[in-house]
Amino acid sequence: MDVVVLAGGALKGDWSALTEVSERWQLPVHGEAILERVCRAAAPLGELRVVGGPDGIPAGQHFIESLGRGLNAVTTERMMLITADMPDVTTEDLTDVVARTPIDAEIAYPIIPLAACEAKYPGVARTSLRLREGTFTGGNVAVMHTESMRRSMAQMELAYVARKSPVKLAAILGFGTLLRVILGRAAPQTLPIAALERAATRALKSRVRGVITQAAALGTDIDKPEQYAAWLKLNGLPAPQGLRQNS
Repeated sequence: MDVVVLAGGALKGDWSALTEVSERWQLPVHGEAILERVCRAAAPLGELRVVGGPDGIPAGQHFIESLGRGLNAVTTERMMLITADMPDVTTEDLTDVVARTPIDAEIAYPIIPLAACEAKYPGVARTSLRLREGTFTGGNVAVMHTESMRRSMAQMELAYVARKSPVKLAAILGFGTLLRVILGRAAPQTLPIAALERAATRALKSRVRGVITQAAALGTDIDKPEQYAAWLKLNGLPAPQGLRQNS
């Protein structure tokens, strides 16, 4: 199974100046660049296809372009996609997702109970969604059939473009699903995981399954300066002076 590691993205403004690195993959965690830690965790699962970083495939201008470049390099029937911004990810976390992936899943996406993340990483901000089964945050990993992913790329690009427009997202996911997501903020019993799976399957034209895992590290990434400051504090490390801890 090839593993595509997305490692593109530059640090901007004060964040770069205060950390003295210019690229996200260079952020120091546990005494090494975050990309090195992610790649070491992923290496036992298969051949790495790194997009970005010092020696990888050149990153694209945005997520979908980088994903496409990594996908073009995959030669195996199944693949894993991960982002290079998880400071504590382990091989065990990744193999847990693979083990929990349903046999009929063409695209499997891990979701982590918010309580598990808050217990292990208090104070680190993350996006979450209340569902019938509980409140979850998404992981920075996916396991998929390679051809299914290639087939879904056009729809993924549409969804990426529409990500900030509820009207456009409704056209892709279905208005009913989007409405239930919005209502779920006040009434979480309105939307089960299965409904989201069906909507994503229709949108991507591939069987999408949610995989519940307790691996909190998969749902804890660093893509904002305040997240990095909070993570450093949790690890007893000083944050660079001036780095915001709260957004």
